[in-house]
Amino acid sequence: MRQLLPLLAIVAAPVFAGQFSVSPIRVDLNNAQKSEAITVANTGDTPLRISVELKRWTQDATGADHYQAGNELVYFPRQMEVPVGEKRIVRVGRKGAPKASEAAYRLYINEQPPEASSNAGGQVSMVVSFGVPVFVAPKTPDAQLQMHTPRVEKGNLILDLKNSGNSTVRLSRAVLGDEVIDNFPRWYLHPGIKQHYQLPLPQAACKLSGEVQLTLESTLKPQTTTITLPKNPCAQ
Repeated sequence: MRQLLPLLAIVAAPVFAGQFSVSPIRVDLNNAQKSEAITVANTGDTPLRISVELKRWTQDATGADHYQAGNELVYFPRQMEVPVGEKRIVRVGRKGAPKASEAAYRLYINEQPPEASSNAGGQVSMVVSFGVPVFVAPKTPDAQLQMHTPRVEKGNLILDLKNSGNSTVRLSRAVLGDEVIDNFPRWYLHPGIKQHYQLPLPQAACKLSGEVQLTLESTLKPQTTTITLPKNPCAQ
């Protein structure tokens, strides 16, 4: 029996997933970079069998992610074996000219279960699927992030964000005074998407009151504003 553990890349450093590592964990294709090489390294103690699958990545009006099979990019190999301690390369590239708006994908590096043996019995094989974000930049990139009326209500930082540009924005963190809030349930906002965030304040932020500086950090320039907190912002 095979059990799949999906992992989605949200950090910048190479990621170790199960018995293998993947680097880079984000791919940006544009006029200057039309293809990219992704390195898969076997960090385990048994040969690694890998399959590779491309899916188109979209978001609906609520910001929820959706994935569908896609063939708009070139990628190879689709199947490979990585011996212990060695590395293999997966190449991905765009097919045609860029469009008016960005296209987003995830390239899944799927660990395959070991070949069945006669004494396997009813053992469960734990395997990992790692989705590398792949962004195909538009002809004229224009990333914009709007923040509407940020506020604190009942111990939560309320953020209403809209990506009004044509390129995906990845959120990093919000800083309220000196307190860091980085527990975004969804890190990426695709072009045209609105998202309502209700982020619990860290305990130390419950002591803040009055006018406090709020900074939102993302892949764009940080946005800073001032919000007014009640005397006890964490009161229910």
